[in-house]
Amino acid sequence: MRKHIPFLVIVTLLLSAAAGAAEETDVSITASLSSIQLYPGGHESFDVTVMASGTHETTTPPTTSKPTNNPTTTPSPPDDPNSPGPPAPPASINNTLFGSNNSSTITSYSFFVRDTSLYLSTEAPEGLTVSFGQTKINTEFGKEWDIGVRIDADETASPGDYDVPITVSTAGGREATATVTVTVMSYIDVVFEELTFFPETPEDGQEVTFEATIRNDGDRPSGPLTVVLYEEATNVRLAAQSVELEAYDTVTVPLTTITSDTMGNVKAFVSSPSHEQTITNNYAYACVNVCLPENPPRSAQDLYDEAINLYEDELWGAAAAGFSNAADAFEAEGDLSRANQATAYMERAQKYSLAQQLYDEAKEAETQGNYELAEEKYKAAEELYTELEDRPKINACFSKILGLGASDGDGGNDYPWYVFIVPLAALIMALGIVARGQSESRAVRDAEWDMLYRDLRDKYESGAISQDTYEELLQRWDSRRGKGDR
Repeated sequence: MRKHIPFLVIVTLLLSAAAGAAEETDVSITASLSSIQLYPGGHESFDVTVMASGTHETTTPPTTSKPTNNPTTTPSPPDDPNSPGPPAPPASINNTLFGSNNSSTITSYSFFVRDTSLYLSTEAPEGLTVSFGQTKINTEFGKEWDIGVRIDADETASPGDYDVPITVSTAGGREATATVTVTVMSYIDVVFEELTFFPETPEDGQEVTFEATIRNDGDRPSGPLTVVLYEEATNVRLAAQSVELEAYDTVTVPLTTITSDTMGNVKAFVSSPSHEQTITNNYAYACVNVCLPENPPRSAQDLYDEAINLYEDELWGAAAAGFSNAADAFEAEGDLSRANQATAYMERAQKYSLAQQLYDEAKEAETQGNYELAEEKYKAAEELYTELEDRPKINACFSKILGLGASDGDGGNDYPWYVFIVPLAALIMALGIVARGQSESRAVRDAEWDMLYRDLRDKYESGAISQDTYEELLQRWDSRRGKGDR
């Protein structure tokens, strides 16, 4: 037994050496990219490659000891009790260590580390979120693993450069880090400042030049943009020009076209740069008073009638521009009452234009599944329609809000339709009596009261108001007018 003790010591030393070899583990990590650019709310995905390396051995095939066929010592006869016997077979080691039932085989011992565990982690800067396809990998030494990584920028992330460290480590404390630089970009806002043209009253077939003034409110170049001029009624493209703006730059772009007697109102638009959030300020409108050579320029009443037609067709931007021209023409003719009337319609058309833009933006947000933004836009449009006393459009906005299933905590019924029904008298008083009550002479006031009565009668005859409302407003009209005859 004593002569087998060194063998056990050797086994123990080999096991210790193997354990020490297993601890000799190193790790590495590389990222498929070193930098990315994100806008607030955006994200980017890429891979990191990780690997563990260390000291290990391979197994040794077992060996079997067999008695030699040519022994060097001739065994003594078995009847000689003093003669030495043959050497013990190799199995005697196993018999001694493990019992006599073991086979006569000496198993060779080898020690190796088959695998280890790797862990992925990071410390994301404020405003950024980092996620991994998996954070723990059980791997063999020398095997590479590609792990997916995704970095998200919050909507509130501040513009700037951020270093994101991605670390791979072992339970024993070995680690390696790859750093990815994330640049959070700021949004660009391109603004259409002004659209002018000359000559101011071109003739049919005459060349006219429009000047579009564009401003970049962003802190980086806009990239290639296109400024396009359309005939609003037909949507026919009249002219186009490419432009690029530096950060905080303002440029004026010329757009030249040939006028026609049908040109009338035009619309200019500048295309949106990448990731522009606000596009409602990318438009501008103008009304071109094209006169035929044989005819004089259109009168103020003609401009007003044309604007009314555009207003009824709900071409709000063109209508606002037309009423503005009509107001200027009435003022030039000395008719301040009609100029005030045209100005009032212009302001209403501008409100309708803004409300329609908000409504369209809400529909787009709803289509994209952004119900919170859609609700916000619908409510903003609804408030403008409430100021305009447009009950059908108020109800349309409210129906859209209900359809979103949005709730502010009290059931979401913040906008029942009946609370928006304001008497038509308020509109007439605002647009007629209040403004016209400031006239400078009795004769002008009388003419204005007569115009108000005609407006009221036209609304009743067209079915816009009921008979009861008509009679009630007539009584108010009589009391304000100061006489009972009409």
